[in-house]
Amino acid sequence: MRRVLIIICLLYTFTANGQDTCFGNCLENLGQSTLPVLERNKQILQGLVGCKAPDFTVKTIDGETLSLEQLQGKVIVINFWFESCAPCIAELPALNRLREEYKSKDVVFIAFGKDDSQTLKDFLKRMDFKYLQVSSDYDITQEYCILAGWPTNMVLDKEGILRKIFSGGYLDERAKIEAYNQIKPVIEEYLLK
Repeated sequence: MRRVLIIICLLYTFTANGQDTCFGNCLENLGQSTLPVLERNKQILQGLVGCKAPDFTVKTIDGETLSLEQLQGKVIVINFWFESCAPCIAELPALNRLREEYKSKDVVFIAFGKDDSQTLKDFLKRMDFKYLQVSSDYDITQEYCILAGWPTNMVLDKEGILRKIFSGGYLDERAKIEAYNQIKPVIEEYLLK
């Protein structure tokens, strides 16, 4: 019986530590993979599902401070994008629809742009993007293993565990609904937990 308890404790410790460090290992895993680049990136990103997201403390372009720790207890939807990324722009109606639908619930929507603050502010004068906007002044792409496949969308549960990730996008009519259709069920599931 004692041996079984020791094994259970070791497995728990390994699992908890592994869950906290798997984002840190993604660059190493990417470098060691022999798969073609696109397949390798998708597989590495999918391997992060179930991992604790790296903490961050950032300021939005409006001056609001956000940290992953402060957002505990809320479902967090993160979008990685940039202004000249056509699929990023094409999916904005789907992302805005999500934001509108969940604005009065415990869901936070954050967009990490690869552009500087002024570029983002100028863009937002022309186009509507309802997420909290963080500029390239707070670049967390490497910590979050975003190396290719723009846009990338993530959903974190209330404990900061990655539950859904998808990267790349469309330029046709699918762009207006795809992100909505992929993110909405995950938000619904983790709002209830």
